[in-house]
Amino acid sequence: MSNSGRNVRGELYAESYFFLEKNKAYSQTAENKFGIIGHENSKFSTTSKITFSGTVKVFSIAQGQIFLQPNSKDSEKINLILKPFRQPISGLGIRYIVYRGLMKSDFMDENLKINQEGVSATGFVNHVQKEFKDFYKLINQPAPEFTAEFLGYPVQESPQPEIDLIDNYFFKISKINEENGETTESQPFDFPITPAGTFLGNADGELGIDIVLNEGNYHIENDPNPFQLNLSYARASGYILDPSPYTGIQEKLIKETSTQFIDVAAFYGLHTYGKGKIKVFSGNQETILQDENEISDLLDSFNTKNTIYLYIQSNRQRSYNFYENYNLNEKNMKIGTDADHLQEKQFGTDGWPVEILYNSSDSETLLVSLINNKNYFDKIFYIDIGNPQEENKDVLFIKELKNISNKERDYLEAVNFKINKTSGIIKLLYIGENIDEPYLTIEPYFLDKHHNVVRELYPLINVKSFLDLEGNLTSISFNKKSFINLNSFSELQSMSVINNSIFFYEGKKQEEDDFLYKEKVLFLAKKEDTIDSNLTNNRDLIFGTRSSMITNIPRNNEASFLMMKLYGDRSYRYYYNEIKDSSKTIKLLKLKLNEEIDTTYFSVGILKEEYEKLMQIIPAGAASNVKLYLDEEEQNPLLDDETHRYYFKYSLGINYEDENGTLQILFPNVKIYVYGEGISLLASSGFVEYEYPITLENEKRWTIGILI
Repeated sequence: MSNSGRNVRGELYAESYFFLEKNKAYSQTAENKFGIIGHENSKFSTTSKITFSGTVKVFSIAQGQIFLQPNSKDSEKINLILKPFRQPISGLGIRYIVYRGLMKSDFMDENLKINQEGVSATGFVNHVQKEFKDFYKLINQPAPEFTAEFLGYPVQESPQPEIDLIDNYFFKISKINEENGETTESQPFDFPITPAGTFLGNADGELGIDIVLNEGNYHIENDPNPFQLNLSYARASGYILDPSPYTGIQEKLIKETSTQFIDVAAFYGLHTYGKGKIKVFSGNQETILQDENEISDLLDSFNTKNTIYLYIQSNRQRSYNFYENYNLNEKNMKIGTDADHLQEKQFGTDGWPVEILYNSSDSETLLVSLINNKNYFDKIFYIDIGNPQEENKDVLFIKELKNISNKERDYLEAVNFKINKTSGIIKLLYIGENIDEPYLTIEPYFLDKHHNVVRELYPLINVKSFLDLEGNLTSISFNKKSFINLNSFSELQSMSVINNSIFFYEGKKQEEDDFLYKEKVLFLAKKEDTIDSNLTNNRDLIFGTRSSMITNIPRNNEASFLMMKLYGDRSYRYYYNEIKDSSKTIKLLKLKLNEEIDTTYFSVGILKEEYEKLMQIIPAGAASNVKLYLDEEEQNPLLDDETHRYYFKYSLGINYEDENGTLQILFPNVKIYVYGEGISLLASSGFVEYEYPITLENEKRWTIGILI
């Protein structure tokens, strides 16, 4: 189903090291497996724990930075957090790999000094000792005593509260202190980057592994989720999600957190989905496993060796049916390995938002059918990870969403996925139903169509970067996908998956011979995968996501420098036309690439002071999943009778889940309006006023024929 090279799935590529020696016997009980455990399946283990006789060597799964922490259960053991520097699986962003239960004596002595290098030392110790000494040679200073503190391990002089977030340590900023004529540096040595396959240390009797997915380089201010990726989590011998102490939105958020982890067995199973390589050690001999049967044998002792996990992201980047809006006689999916005997059920196993299939029969097929409302016109079905078969083979977007009956609301024709003999995951993004929004007073379709499009587009707003350098441009990236479906608006644009960023930067305007400066905020939604016409987008920029960054923009720079930082290409420029709104002159921004319309991006730009007004109305401790709310006070597009130009106008507020999980909206007392020639670029008057040089385009009259 490819179309001129669009909507074509790239083959999944995976390359990593197995974390144990190849021939070391291990076992895993049902109580120690990843996933749903406990009385009446009421808890969820994020840790996959294995047991074995004696000690085993443990290796780094991927290249990454290393952070050491105590093990809260055993003072003779430590936990090790690896932050991948290079992702081992294409398309699967991993934030952390947590090893639970390595022998402390392999890393440091009783005085918390890192062991000396030598033939009896681990590969990790030899590596970091060399890195440490080379660093101080480079800066031409004598090396201090190499203590565990340099690798993040707490010492008496630098206590670490358990509520500290893990990210704070990976993104720590070194500060220079001067006292009594002496200069010291608070963080003189960054966590070392350790090569993939490094012998980290030994484990005695048992070892736990967590794999945490990366949702973005940010933290949420006043996050109501009881679970946090903090040092308490990092130090546990095994971590359990337990929703029983909570109610309302907090209970739902604990369960939603389960989608932030994957089973280590499934991680290795993904190496059979495409061009995968697992490197293993047997003694000092390294071999490469690529055959599905060999990888299956490697994972044979995992309790979850034949388990397939189905993750479905849906409305507002929550899991499928988070808002209980997909229901047909209390069911919302059909699933199974036999097309003639699919099970109709509620998505999620035992109330958790992950569908778990135990493929005990070694079936090679999994069929998934989701509920469908035929009156919903913005459907999108995107396959993030998985191997669809038959007519959907090798596609990203399923375009022909057929129904299996003529009922008004029924199921989609089942999508057939190929599954292998190993554990694995399938990740889908599906939106096929509206959300019940009690604050809407009109039907969200037809009369309020544009509201329906833009509400899924932009990311969380109550976020902060972990980086805190001095600079006048900060970017926060998000690794959870959103979407836009423009089938009803444009012949050239269709469905696109979006990756988001928020930019905080300094804008300027000229007054006579001087410049005035104000801080600004740009919510930037970039197409990542799309089946748009090749004529509409900058194809070179539709890939991946940005990392969080801070940089300085020279105050007297050219506009092209800023465009490169924001949009990835110096050839972008802002243009504007003018309209009158209640006798006020409004500049409508338009983004062009080489003076041609480009729709790679969707943006909302406001002043930092306007952004702070939105942040101030977020209810304390009660607001979850806080996003921009774009309110149509009048049905868009509007017409300026004086200039005969159409334009879009929205009032900005916040859209969030309250303490009961119900969607709510709030607006600041003084309204913040954003305007645009279409929904692709909306900006407040203040944002435009403090923009770098922009070009008037009043010789071209914009008409209703171009909405986006």
